[in-house]
Amino acid sequence: MKHFTRFLCLFFAAAMLLTMAACGSKNTDTDTDTKTGSEKKQLVVATSPDFPPFESLDGSDIVGIEPKLMQAIADKLGMELVWEQVDFDSIIPGIQAGRYDAGVAGISITADRLKNCDFSDPYFLANQVIVVNPGSDIQSKADLTGKTTQVNYFLIDRRAYLVDLPGYGYARVSQAEKERWAKLMESYFQEEADRITTGVLIVDIRHKPTANDLVMHDWFRQTGCPEIVVANKLDKLKKSQVEPALQLVRETLELTEADILLPFSAEKGMGKEDLIRLLVQTCGG
Repeated sequence: MKHFTRFLCLFFAAAMLLTMAACGSKNTDTDTDTKTGSEKKQLVVATSPDFPPFESLDGSDIVGIEPKLMQAIADKLGMELVWEQVDFDSIIPGIQAGRYDAGVAGISITADRLKNCDFSDPYFLANQVIVVNPGSDIQSKADLTGKTTQVNYFLIDRRAYLVDLPGYGYARVSQAEKERWAKLMESYFQEEADRITTGVLIVDIRHKPTANDLVMHDWFRQTGCPEIVVANKLDKLKKSQVEPALQLVRETLELTEADILLPFSAEKGMGKEDLIRLLVQTCGG
């Protein structure tokens, strides 16, 4: 397998605030045992211990930065710390339902989460940065367009990985660099094929799919991996040109009515919500 087109192109530049989520009611009443009326002796904390160094399992023990923090809080309160290991998505609903007193799992503050529970003050701020060599022509986020040269893994909501592979259909790089990318991607598909749940093949809607597009498309067909064909650069066409261009993609890739072909514009954001919805559906979300 010599050449592949761009598998998926996304760039993330975000700050993450890690906090402790606590009970959804915004009051300061003392937490008491409703059966006995006495003060509660246990501090029940939910976590998903799969996010080192914040929390992970060492045998049967939950270890990491946040377990130490919660133990210090429990000691300060004179309470016994009790852990509940749950799926990450179950933590906040469990707090709302009163099953847990608090939750820690590298939880970042979002507007939606603030509607459902209280948060402590942030105690960890993480920024994602790109490091380049002195004198590099990369000076901004925009300069990174089309410059993916490694296999990049992005953990999405701690539920699935988005894997970004190099794409060089129109990249202005040396032949040696293209050959290196080809070997890199061939190795990835050989080693990770069983773990791929959905493939996104990005083609240029302005052009007939290339030989590289066909190679990648055939790989999805042969392996039975669900595929979403994204026809990018939609904003570059007139309305009257869109349907003929999509038809050319369908015919070249021999797509059936059951296959997914999504008109898309990365620059304008057209089709973004549809793509997210399709990825969530195909990944079992």
